[in-house]
Amino acid sequence: MVNPSRRFIKKPHFYRPETRFQLNNHQILYTDVLIYISLRSFYNSTDHQCFPALETIAELAGVCKKFVIKSIRRLEKAQYISVYRSKMIKVVNHYDFEEAFNYDRIPYDIFLCNDLTFYEKSMLLALRELTDVSTPFDFKGTLTEIAETLRV
Repeated sequence: MVNPSRRFIKKPHFYRPETRFQLNNHQILYTDVLIYISLRSFYNSTDHQCFPALETIAELAGVCKKFVIKSIRRLEKAQYISVYRSKMIKVVNHYDFEEAFNYDRIPYDIFLCNDLTFYEKSMLLALRELTDVSTPFDFKGTLTEIAETLRV
């Protein structure tokens, strides 16, 4: 069995201008980043398969199935993911991810942290990207600019 504390999930840079993934250019919410991470946590890099049930994604992220459906639609529209929907009832969707050359390694442990809410986890993922990597919590901009960037 794999030790969860040693697992990482690839997260593209959603906010950095040097990447084509820019949150403000799409109708993506900062909470969609956690849904992306939840979905990506099921990705098997060996056979490139990812097909979790919506209920499973919702349970891992700590939200309802309806929120996951809306978030996946936004992520798909913004081309962060591709969804291959099954026409058969009770068959799960298959997900593919746009390969990002600039990405963060998010510890799987984020899902094991039960003292943070879904929104707090989402905000931590967003703030992690808006800080200078060499000096954590050295924010680039004012709180108003950060809130506008995150679309809060």
